[in-house]
Amino acid sequence: MSKVLARFPIELESPAAAVATGHRSRMIVMCAMALLCLAFAGAGLVVPQSGVSAPVAGVLVVSAIVLAGVSLRHQRRVRGRAAALLEVDTMELRRVDPRGPASPRTLMRWDEATGITVLSNCVRSRVLLAFTSRPETRYVPVRMSGAGERAFSWLGTRAVSVADADLSGDADDAQLSAVDAVALLELCEARSPGILGRVYLTSAQGDPVELEPSALTIGRHVFDLAAPLDWRATTFHESLGPLTTVYQATDISQGAARVVLVAQMPGELSMGGDLAEATRRDPALREAVMADLKLIQAVPDKPPPVEHRIAIDRLFVVPLRRALDRAPKARRAVAGKAGKPVVSPLG
Repeated sequence: MSKVLARFPIELESPAAAVATGHRSRMIVMCAMALLCLAFAGAGLVVPQSGVSAPVAGVLVVSAIVLAGVSLRHQRRVRGRAAALLEVDTMELRRVDPRGPASPRTLMRWDEATGITVLSNCVRSRVLLAFTSRPETRYVPVRMSGAGERAFSWLGTRAVSVADADLSGDADDAQLSAVDAVALLELCEARSPGILGRVYLTSAQGDPVELEPSALTIGRHVFDLAAPLDWRATTFHESLGPLTTVYQATDISQGAARVVLVAQMPGELSMGGDLAEATRRDPALREAVMADLKLIQAVPDKPPPVEHRIAIDRLFVVPLRRALDRAPKARRAVAGKAGKPVVSPLG
């Protein structure tokens, strides 16, 4: 029988929700102040002989106090309300929605092939946790505003940099706090060591795209990450009538195997803020971000053969390229002096 180890709330509060809550609270407070003014007028403190009786003034005072209390309670309730809970037990990680389906949704089981990827913009002001498994991928956004130094550094150094625009969406309305995100990931790593380095996806064609410590499986091909391989990043475009789409490609070859991972280019590549400020909080962050930006760089090329293409979610382009970049580089023979072959890295 499973035993619950921890529960982490996904807070309902968001910048948009906070603004809406503030507007409602201000309206309630304004009504309360108006009632107080009428009450003071009735007591002759504002407008003498206003005609408001003392009993009515008393009722207005009580009403104003009640409205103020309602406003305060409303703000506390909205800010403290959890849209869902992430529940960790000895068998799985699941999401429990109080007003959602009766049965919790399993995000991952410890005895199955699962992985977690921390995605972020370059300045680490937006963070998204991607829980990948063979059946599906689920996302949980993290609230970085107010994150302490440890949580900021812990998540920032483990995150993979992606386009800022790719991290926005309706899911931002419910967020896990940065502190809870760190505690959750540490607990997941304890239950399944190495889970932060694994990725399990399904391509648009239905092929498996799975990253494990020693191998990258793409369709029927298994690339050995401990053996020399060649990969390069390119961009290409294709037109359909008046519509032109720009793609990013990751061309991978090892021996006779060749695969080209393809994804649409982001609409914009904004860092999401001031990188200098982010690296001031954590100087080690600059090196990681610069390495990711180098992986994003690509040279324009002609479209790759259709039979080699595998379409993937562009959020995972950089995580997969990180693994490829750590693998030994394939070498080739080039002509040296006097026609003697010289072995050099492919590039």
